[in-house]
Amino acid sequence: MERPILLKAHEVRGILENRQTQLRRALKVQPPLNTDRFFENEICGKSSSYREFEGLQLNGMGLGHTCFVRCPYGEPGDLLWVRETWEVCPQGCGAGKDSFHIRYRADGGMVFHDLDEGNERANYLTRVYDTRPENLPSIQMPRWASRIQLEIISVRVERLQEISETDAEAEGCYSHSQRSFPRLAPGFRDDFKRIWQEEYGKPISPRKQLSSGKQHRPESWHANPWVWVVEFKRVEA
Repeated sequence: MERPILLKAHEVRGILENRQTQLRRALKVQPPLNTDRFFENEICGKSSSYREFEGLQLNGMGLGHTCFVRCPYGEPGDLLWVRETWEVCPQGCGAGKDSFHIRYRADGGMVFHDLDEGNERANYLTRVYDTRPENLPSIQMPRWASRIQLEIISVRVERLQEISETDAEAEGCYSHSQRSFPRLAPGFRDDFKRIWQEEYGKPISPRKQLSSGKQHRPESWHANPWVWVVEFKRVEA
């Protein structure tokens, strides 16, 4: 089975540069706060795209609870085709042809499409160019315009802050020494934390803090959410 996945520019560059082989995404619905462990699918008896969480207490009464969470990205062997920010650049028309470049914002890479006039793809690109040719959101990228395809190797669940230096490097992060700070110890994990906080760590407004009783967003580093860890390899698109 294959499904789309939206990637940020730094993730796209990491894959193209053969630096990134893992990605993390917070579970949209987090298990109860007192959940303290999860079981792999062999124990929960469901398909391999499910994980089972178990807590030893429920509402402080010492009663166990269990919940099943399905991975939205698939299971080992499934394919993910990447959606990324893009734009359409027409290259002229004539002799029954419509010509376009698709430009990928992450690295400026371009793919040329020389299409028959009236072709479904040509009509789509013409319609896109007439409405909003630049900085098209990744969600609008069709399957045939995707240039990156990934095969899932493994899927697991863990707390965000459990990421190791090795895993942070597999996320495409840099160490301090790679960023021209040779006096500092390597910090792939520190770089991952910085990137994650830039994306998910925006402060909550005082009003929301009062209503929710929380100081941090549920996806932030400080909240330490449960995350899907998807390990992958790039395959021919």
